Amino acid sequence: MTADLTGIEDNSLSPSQHLFVWLLRTWFRGMVMGQDTTDFMAHVCFDTGIGDAVDDLDEFFAMIASGARRQYSVGCDQCTHVHRFEVQLVNALAALQRNEWDHATYLIEFYVKPDEAYMAGPPAYRLGAAMALAGWDIGPRLARRV
Repeated sequence: MTADLTGIEDNSLSPSQHLFVWLLRTWFRGMVMGQDTTDFMAHVCFDTGIGDAVDDLDEFFAMIASGARRQYSVGCDQCTHVHRFEVQLVNALAALQRNEWDHATYLIEFYVKPDEAYMAGPPAYRLGAAMALAGWDIGPRLARRV
C-alpha cells in the first residue's frame, strides 16, 4: 500500500489535523475489526471539547464507508505517513470549515459516490464547525506530496 502513502509525515500535521486523522483511523479500524468504537471516541471527543459532534463524526464516516467508489487506505497506529485518502478528507473538512461546500464535495467525491458524498456534507460540516468552535481549526490544506 505504499502507493497510497504521501510524503506527509504524521508529526508534521497540526494538532487539529492530527486529531481528525486519529479519529478517522480509529473509526475505520473499528469498522474493519467489527468493533464499536463509539464510546471510546465519545470519551476522546468530550475530552477535546467536541463531544457534541460524536454522532456527526459517526454519520460522516459511515457515509464515506458505505459509498466508497474506489479502494482507499487508512493508516494504522504505527503509520508514520498520512495516506492519500486521509489527506483528501482533511482537506475536505478544512474546506467545510471555510464554507467551501463545492470544493469539499469535489474532494469527497473522488472516493465516494455522489449521493453519499452529498449526504456526508451536513454531518461533516457540523463536525468541522464543532471542531472550530472548540479551537480545533484544521488550518491550511495539506499538499499531496509523493
